[in-house]
Amino acid sequence: NEKEILLHFFNNPPPLAAATRYTEKDLADGTSLRDYGNGVAAILLKYSDKTGENELQTLQAAVDSDDASKLDKLAARRTAYQNAVKDLLALGAPPEAVKLHLDLVNAIAAMEKGVAGMQLIFTDPVKSLDTIGQYPQGLDSFYTTVGAIGKLLVDKKIEFSADEPGLHLIK
Repeated sequence: NEKEILLHFFNNPPPLAAATRYTEKDLADGTSLRDYGNGVAAILLKYSDKTGENELQTLQAAVDSDDASKLDKLAARRTAYQNAVKDLLALGAPPEAVKLHLDLVNAIAAMEKGVAGMQLIFTDPVKSLDTIGQYPQGLDSFYTTVGAIGKLLVDKKIEFSADEPGLHLIK
């Protein structure tokens, strides 16, 4: 059954290597750690989902109801992920944050690929199953990396005022 196949691939995804992998050469020149923290937080806040429904809930609702039109809202999330990657690459990172920054960019790129796969679940299930599993891997990496960036800022004793976006990374 379609739902069981989808869940199988989602829970046993192919290796994340299939996602776009960015490297140091893709990054803009670095910035100070303080400016970096504010920049990353501002980008993440700008592109965060304000609807309250995550992509998995959207996919589940579409599959449960067999209604492909419910997937239409995924287009906005995919665009948000693409724009976040573009902005993060333009931000660059200080030397001590380059690895974490690349992990963050690659996690968001994987999430975007996974959402692209979700959009195809009714029209091209084979292609969908090839990429959909990148979403949970990217999401796990995203949360781990954002936490690690926050820890780096705390360890380096970077402080932010209440009106700075970087404060969200160290809370």
